[in-house]
Amino acid sequence: MIYIKNINKKRLISGLLILPFFGILFVLFIFPMTVGITNFGNIAGVIFCAAVILIWAFYPLIKRVKTLFIMFIILMVIFAVGLFYVGFLTVNIIIAANDEPEIIPGKERTVIVLGCQIRGDNPSLMLARRLAAARDYLLADESAVCVVTGGIGQGQTRSEACVMRDWLVQNGISEERIFLEERSTSTFENIAFANDIIREHSLPLDIVVVSDGFHLWRGRIIAGRYFDEINSIAAPTQPYVLPTYLVREWLAITRELFLPRN
Repeated sequence: MIYIKNINKKRLISGLLILPFFGILFVLFIFPMTVGITNFGNIAGVIFCAAVILIWAFYPLIKRVKTLFIMFIILMVIFAVGLFYVGFLTVNIIIAANDEPEIIPGKERTVIVLGCQIRGDNPSLMLARRLAAARDYLLADESAVCVVTGGIGQGQTRSEACVMRDWLVQNGISEERIFLEERSTSTFENIAFANDIIREHSLPLDIVVVSDGFHLWRGRIIAGRYFDEINSIAAPTQPYVLPTYLVREWLAITRELFLPRN
């Protein structure tokens, strides 16, 4: 009887730790879907949180069935290794998000603004924040030029780059300082095609990548294949979408690290 009470007490404590945390996380992954943001990040997050909750719920059964318990132990080892790995990724994401360049007189730079969704003829909220961060830097560093990136998305009539150029011009940046890359459909293509424009127009090879903080390390990994000097500027991100995009970045960075494209 004492043994059963101890087990129930342990289950209660573990439930009070696990269920609220992963329940809230589950909701945070679900919520972006209600506003049209669905990607590998929140899908993977929803599946993982649901799996953790189900494992907790059925743990007494799992423990009694030897095969299931062995599978559980293997999963825990994988989870522990994965935790260290995503910790490593997250530390580097944070470092990249806080590596803003110092403006040095006489040092010319090219700002690459990574593309994002547009709403008709206007940037999305996320893209507008990236553009505001780029504008602030371009106003402070008058020698810098800018490459805005992004092609025409499904259902759109204008490219992301064209909308970005218009926003920057309307907010005080001379059109002569802005170059358009209008073919790309991914982060990799944003930077690869921007590199073509930079080489074609003999623009400065000291690069400043502008995007959301969670996105910058991946951008720098890709940019490092084309350029030697790279800094980054982070735009602020809406807190409620951070879990979704952070998980997506873990997956996408893993792709870039282990299956690099040329």
